Amino acid sequence: MCRFKLFSVVALGIFLLAGASTAQSQISGTYEGVIHSSGKNYPGLTEFKQTASGEFTGTYVFQGRSQYETGTLSDCKLKRLVLQCIWTDAYGSGDWRVKFSRDFVKFQGLWFGSVGQIEEFGNKGGMRWNGVRKQSLSSSSTGA
Repeated sequence: MCRFKLFSVVALGIFLLAGASTAQSQISGTYEGVIHSSGKNYPGLTEFKQTASGEFTGTYVFQGRSQYETGTLSDCKLKRLVLQCIWTDAYGSGDWRVKFSRDFVKFQGLWFGSVGQIEEFGNKGGMRWNGVRKQSLSSSSTGA
């Protein structure tokens, strides 16, 4: 009986670790969506990459008031379906947090005007940022 319990605990641990690595690999890619800025919703692209050490980084671009705005997502931490990073662009940096769908096809979240505001305001003080995974040409073909 004791061996069965030990086996169950080890098997569960392996299953959870495998699930985490699968989730991490599923996040990588480009997402089309909306980034709210300066009182308006702008179309934007957010791209995530996984580094060799297993961490995530990201880049984004959106059509701003008069030009394309670009930035980075760094110091990213994944906890279950929630990814939290720091955004940085020409205007500064701040908190960024999104929650992915279970299949990692889309995310919804918020960005904040400075670092530390997530703890201060929670989900009530940020501006919208969402995305849906873009299909690659190879995955969208039917083969017919």
